[in-house]
Amino acid sequence: MELRKHPEQSRFELVRDSEVIGLIDYVELGDVWDLPHTWVDPVYRGRGLSQRLIEFALEDARAAGVSVRPTCPAIAQYIAKHDAYADLVEK
Repeated sequence: MELRKHPEQSRFELVRDSEVIGLIDYVELGDVWDLPHTWVDPVYRGRGLSQRLIEFALEDARAAGVSVRPTCPAIAQYIAKHDAYADLVEK
């Protein structure tokens, strides 16, 4: 499986055999990325793939030096459980 950023579509993707099986949409708002939606194909749920995708997106935000607005409940819950990402949340 491959994790990749697809800036032309403003999303992060989880790809298996050239098929997108998971994604996180993002909206660039200056130095803040709004993260409104996470999706993983139901066939692949329960395998921790959304966590890998969320970590990938958050690490990319950190590398880009931006804050995040976790409007997606799954991302907000992930950050609440993982203090290492709390500093990324928009203040």
